[in-house]
Amino acid sequence: MVIEVFATPEAAQKRSDYIQAILTASPILGSEWNHVSGASLMRVSGKLPPSANDEYTAAWNNGRP
Repeated sequence: MVIEVFATPEAAQKRSDYIQAILTASPILGSEWNHVSGASLMRVSGKLPPSANDEYTAAWNNGRP
């Protein structure tokens, strides 16, 4: 799991979209789940089981509007 912080929410979304486009075009690179909240992007490795993504997502959203 990696968290990246950007200057704006738009920049975080743009980065998420870019990563997903690359992974979709080149599946050999693997997969990941991306979650954007404000100007932050949380990236969870697709090598982890979906339950791990669910746990990270719950923690990420804890206390957020």
